[in-house]
Amino acid sequence: MNDLSQKKLIIYIGLGIVLFGAGTLVTYFF
Repeated sequence: MNDLSQKKLIIYIGLGIVLFGAGTLVTYFF
């Protein structure tokens, strides 16, 4: 696993967490 794909994986995981958190907040407030 080279450095580039590792960074890409971290970015995808971060985006997933952000989207999941945003969805949870939206359902919580609305």
